[in-house]
Amino acid sequence: MEYGVVVRWWALYQALLLVGLPFTSRLLPDAPDSGASLAIPTALALLTVPLFWVGHFAFGPLVVAGVAVAVIAVSAWLARDGVDVDARRYAEVVAVFTVAFAFLVAIRAASNGIAPGGGEKFLDFGLLQSLLRADRLPPQDMWYAGERVVYYYGGHLMTAALAMLSGTQGRFAYSPALAGFYAMAVTGAYGLASTIAARTGAPAVLAGGERSLGDDERSQTDGERSQADGGTAQETGVWTGGERAVRPSIALGVTGAVLGVALVAFDVSWWILVTPAAFALAVVTRSRRVRAGALAAFVFGFASNVLTPLRLLAGASTALRGFIAGTGMNDAWSLATTPKTFDMWHASRVIGTGINEFPLFAYLNGDLHGHMMSVAVLFVVVGISLAYYRTPAERRWRRRGLLFVASPVAAGLILTVNTWSFPTALGVPALAVALADAPPRTLLPARVASRLERDRGPLREIQRILLAVVAAVVVGALALVAVWPFVVSVLLVGASSQHPAVLPAPSHLESFLVIHGVFLVAFAAYLVSRVARDWRDWLAAGLAVVGFAGIAASFDLVVAGVRLDFVGVAVGGPLLVGAWLLRRRDRIGFEGVLVVAGTGLVVLVEYVYLSDAASFERYNTVFKVYAQVWALWSVAAGVALAAFASRVWRAGERQSAVREHSRSWTPDGAQLRETAGTALVAVLVVSTSIYGGLALGNHFGSMDEATIDGMEYAHDTRPHQAEAIEWLNDKPGQPHIVSAPGLSTYSWVNPASSLTGIPTVAGWQHAANYHSEEGYQTRVSDVRVIYKTADPSSRAALLRKHDVAYIWVGPIERNRWDVAEMVDEPGIEPAFRNAEVTVYAVNRTALVETPNADEAE
Repeated sequence: MEYGVVVRWWALYQALLLVGLPFTSRLLPDAPDSGASLAIPTALALLTVPLFWVGHFAFGPLVVAGVAVAVIAVSAWLARDGVDVDARRYAEVVAVFTVAFAFLVAIRAASNGIAPGGGEKFLDFGLLQSLLRADRLPPQDMWYAGERVVYYYGGHLMTAALAMLSGTQGRFAYSPALAGFYAMAVTGAYGLASTIAARTGAPAVLAGGERSLGDDERSQTDGERSQADGGTAQETGVWTGGERAVRPSIALGVTGAVLGVALVAFDVSWWILVTPAAFALAVVTRSRRVRAGALAAFVFGFASNVLTPLRLLAGASTALRGFIAGTGMNDAWSLATTPKTFDMWHASRVIGTGINEFPLFAYLNGDLHGHMMSVAVLFVVVGISLAYYRTPAERRWRRRGLLFVASPVAAGLILTVNTWSFPTALGVPALAVALADAPPRTLLPARVASRLERDRGPLREIQRILLAVVAAVVVGALALVAVWPFVVSVLLVGASSQHPAVLPAPSHLESFLVIHGVFLVAFAAYLVSRVARDWRDWLAAGLAVVGFAGIAASFDLVVAGVRLDFVGVAVGGPLLVGAWLLRRRDRIGFEGVLVVAGTGLVVLVEYVYLSDAASFERYNTVFKVYAQVWALWSVAAGVALAAFASRVWRAGERQSAVREHSRSWTPDGAQLRETAGTALVAVLVVSTSIYGGLALGNHFGSMDEATIDGMEYAHDTRPHQAEAIEWLNDKPGQPHIVSAPGLSTYSWVNPASSLTGIPTVAGWQHAANYHSEEGYQTRVSDVRVIYKTADPSSRAALLRKHDVAYIWVGPIERNRWDVAEMVDEPGIEPAFRNAEVTVYAVNRTALVETPNADEAE
């Protein structure tokens, strides 16, 4: 195990935290941690965005170091008078990051390196290696020699920059980079949820009950609520904007009961559930701020959907087998499972028309892919939107700076890391504008804003939405400017192969509930709890839920041969509308913005998708959008679930005093509500941990030796080819090679280019999606001629055409063709040879001259 590399990367991340803190402390000065939980991705953003501009002309370790020095200098200037951050909160952030980082490093150490199957590690590692070799941006495409990458490579650029700053080879940089992105996301979820919860109090209460506040009043209430972070008030039971911890006896009893049922029902080994059970106990017995952060970190970093516990129970329940069958899952997969037959892939393939990955599956699988690397930056966008949301209306210039300076930089970076997330990076700030207490019109000059003032509620709400849309358009335009070199060299080049489409095959209600059920239950219960006065309100809400589910299950409308989907509207619609209205009435806080954002995305992909060459119908759209939804909802879920596992104490009054002025729970009812809320949290935590326990058990149970060496798989399975790849990897720059095209992707094809970053003439078929199918097929034909022809002149012409420096001849090439003997041809000589691989070096000036050489060029 390369412990030195791991420690070096951890130290680098801590340095980034220090560099980013002066920026985030100005972004979220009233956050408990002064924004420290977002400092690392913020520092990375400030490093990476300039690299797109400078790297367009020159790129390499010296360029990265120069930009890093400039960012450090700006950070030092901002910190010239010190940074106001609580030492305990800072240590809290470091601890969360370290635990998450160590957790994923352990997972990667138990993996088998860069393997081609089950994902796109060859693509991701090839991009990283290509960047480490590049002398300018974009780097050459390792699967399309001579052309630049037409792919969102921003996350890989971050990884390459970190590898250069830490002096790490790509083979050892892959795993700590992936662990870092995971840890940044977990820490961001923790920090955002705890920050939101620390400022979320009970609704304002009058003698006649609750009231909603207008725009002018509401802008002050969040700031006037006291801390919910523990301390004397919690110890004495007096509410000061927070809530007292749940009784340990209740938490222990509920969690123990749930654990016992799970052990008996699922026949799961006790050690698999001990960790989530202990986690459930810990998160419900701390202050609400810590509880919210821990639950958010858990939901993002470890939780899964509920398919696994359902499949474990399906063996004993015909009804459950029928329910799972109704999800549209692949019929070839068994509906029931046991801990011994468990497979980690099932839970990510619930929906038949898309991939419903969740973070633990994705990071356990181990791709260094855009939808995983962009989460940390997306949380920076959320943090900026939270800062805007909290800024009073009178601080017009701060709100403008957050919206039109900070947001475009973060959104632009997201465009380069995972282009699929760009609309969300615009939508979250737009929703913050629409749902913040400060009216959007106050962003405009005072004279214009006064003319737009509206007294009537509906007109004011419509105006809010329209101005929020305008703001999103402006942010989007500025984001494109922020990363313009990427836009012109990648985005505009690859946009022609994609177009929007509508009305895909709809989701089954069962799959919708299996994938999103945990969030739907948590959010629905949370929203109802903000308005319900007694059991009658809860009963009405329950009947409404059953009614909407019935509509989604039974209403089937076909128009012009197209089946219209009511699952999204019937299930997600009420949640979206309810969260919007309660946010506008000040019954919920910024968590409502995230609920609306995630629900809007879920509903949207039921009707609109992006048709692209890499997948059929909405397959890729569901894949990439659901990953964003899980990230946004994990923060909101942390806040919502933390509110359930709590006992509310109103400002300076016992609950008995409050009950004199409003319809509330009886003492027994209050106790029942507290127990029920704690039970809900415990059930959700333990049930969504089953997948993680089984998956990690299988993962660590099959490990060989602990290492983060990306070349482990190659050396273990194909040692002779690995030896040749190592030899080729020592060659500087990006000389072109020729190897057999990867016509069957997700398998051991084009290993030389994928594991070194040295471009091959025609690599994996992915290249056809991003360049052109016709061009790719022409290259495939050229490669076939290079290997098969007996005419040295034809081979020489094609080698010159593609500027080939090395010819790779391995088992794949020999199995596919009867490879011609080239050893006696001028300009071609063996440079490396072992039992399986021969690598020929090509001297293009010494090749056979041909009459048509100029035409071939």
